[in-house]
Amino acid sequence: MLMRLFFTLLFVSERKQIAFMATEKSPVRISQRLFATSRSEMRIIMKLNQIITSLLETDMYKFSMGQAIYHQFSDYKTTWSFKCRNTDVHFTKEVVEEIKEQIKAYCGLRFTEEELEYLHNIKWIKGSYVDFLRLWQPRYEDFEITTDAECGLSIEAKGTWLNTSMYEIPTLAIINEVYFRMEYNYDELLNSFKNRLDEKIRKISTGEYNIGSFSEFGLRRRLSAKAQELAVDLLSKNEYPGSKFVGTSNVYLAKKYILQRLVRWRMSGLCA
Repeated sequence: MLMRLFFTLLFVSERKQIAFMATEKSPVRISQRLFATSRSEMRIIMKLNQIITSLLETDMYKFSMGQAIYHQFSDYKTTWSFKCRNTDVHFTKEVVEEIKEQIKAYCGLRFTEEELEYLHNIKWIKGSYVDFLRLWQPRYEDFEITTDAECGLSIEAKGTWLNTSMYEIPTLAIINEVYFRMEYNYDELLNSFKNRLDEKIRKISTGEYNIGSFSEFGLRRRLSAKAQELAVDLLSKNEYPGSKFVGTSNVYLAKKYILQRLVRWRMSGLCA
């Protein structure tokens, strides 16, 4: 009787799923919907606003690196580990819980067609890699997040290199912003950031600083998403005698502000 009840429930569940899939004509849409269904079962309770809101919010080199991994090393298994180098930093349990929830939210993201078209228009990105990204989604199951570290936060992401490589930058951005917002007076930090940014822009604009071509690479160590966007926005609006702002490594902001996407290779054994 128990076995019959189990198979009856399983049959009803499959019927619902098939009916759900039948409402979508495109196989890609079906795949996206099924992923969304599984992710919606993962309860997310964040105290802060979602920090990473687009899968483009990473450094450009992650796509050049990812394309090489996809075509040459797709079956490699790796582990990415977070290491806090600051001995005076400690993550409370409350901060660790918020980091978990933010990473869960990040794992619910998918590339939009507009974002994929943007990537496809980059001359060195191949259509086959864009097609892979159309189906790709971060997996929260790849993460192991605990308090078992001297600093109070241990993060390991295990899986294929294709996945773990993509997790690094968003995870670091989440850790930084959660820590600064929950452990400090964030408004004071942001005001201090604005003052220092204004002072640096003034010195470049007046020619006191003559630094030639320069760029912004702050995503993994930024105070917050708001702070980084403010810097890119202000730097891109000004003209500088003897200096030139040439772009940002943050693909999301490069797309938003129509800037040059800066890329660097950081792969052992590979070169540009």
